[in-house]
Amino acid sequence: MINFYAPTIGLATILGFALGALVYFHKPQTITKIRWALFSCAASSWNLGYFISLISPNHAVSIVASRVSHACGALSPITYLHFVLVLLGLEKKRKRFLFWAYVYSFALLFFSLTPLVVKDVVPKQGIRFYPEWGPLYIAYALTYLALMGYTWVLMIKAMKRYVGVEQLRIIYLFISSLIGFAGGMSLFLLIFNREISPYGSILIVLYPPIMVYSIIQHQLMDIEVIVKRT
Repeated sequence: MINFYAPTIGLATILGFALGALVYFHKPQTITKIRWALFSCAASSWNLGYFISLISPNHAVSIVASRVSHACGALSPITYLHFVLVLLGLEKKRKRFLFWAYVYSFALLFFSLTPLVVKDVVPKQGIRFYPEWGPLYIAYALTYLALMGYTWVLMIKAMKRYVGVEQLRIIYLFISSLIGFAGGMSLFLLIFNREISPYGSILIVLYPPIMVYSIIQHQLMDIEVIVKRT
């Protein structure tokens, strides 16, 4: 299992950091690109921690890497939501919600560094060290689902408002995020001791190429022009 799983997560980490850097250093540096880079950093750091946890032969290193990974993962949904709100020109309207969502997410980040989220790392399905859920892991997973679900609702509503190329850009963003985060969700099942191998993690690798295509082919990061035109 680890022969498949670890390289997959490792590749997703490299692609994620590379895509974040590509967008951030591309001129001009807009608030949209900065928000994207912050999300990319959080998600890729989550993958990196998972990768280290999987390949480490040492239990102590593995559990620290897993907890740091989950701490970074606690910021992935909120940074992605913030990116989408900026992208669609809704940041100011959701300012209060964003503030409390960040407060909650940072609290979750802190708890992720304790046994309350990842209680331990133990052998599962041939993987040497895999997270074992703690008392707050359900809240962790539900937060992931709630924030991403809200983000997808916003994107679906935006699809109905726009037409043509503008609509196509949002569709690509929606599909790529659905694929990437579905891959991330597949990791939760084995953590909760559901005997389902995390082969869905391969979807995480598909996310960066789809985003690169939408950025280059459809100028996704120029979508703020749509908001100004509207």
